[in-house]
Amino acid sequence: MPETKPAATPEETAYIEDSSLLMGILGNIRDFRQVSGDTSVQKQAKERKLQEALLRINASWKGKPLSIRAAKLKDVNPGRELSPHGLEQGRALISKLRQDPASPRRADASGL
Repeated sequence: MPETKPAATPEETAYIEDSSLLMGILGNIRDFRQVSGDTSVQKQAKERKLQEALLRINASWKGKPLSIRAAKLKDVNPGRELSPHGLEQGRALISKLRQDPASPRRADASGL
C-alpha cells in the first residue's frame, strides 16, 4: 500500500506558491553572483548583466500588483510620520468613506 503524504498546511501552500512566483520573476539572477575566483573582467560582466536583468524585471513588473501571502515581517520599526504616498492613500480613503451612503458617519448624520 503506497504511503500518502499529509496534506500541506495553508502556510506551507502559501510559501510554495510565493516561492514559485518569486523564482519565476527572478529567474536566473543567481547566475550573476560573484565568486572569489572571478577575474575583474568576469566581475564587471556579471555586474553589467545583473543590472540589465534588474532593469528588465523592473520594467516588466512596474505598476502591476504583486501579492505575497507567506511574508513575515520581523524587527520592523514603525514610522513616525506618513509618507507622501501614505497621506495620499489616507485622503483617498477618507474621501471614499465620506461619499459612501452606507458609511456609519453618514447614517448618523441622516438620523438613521
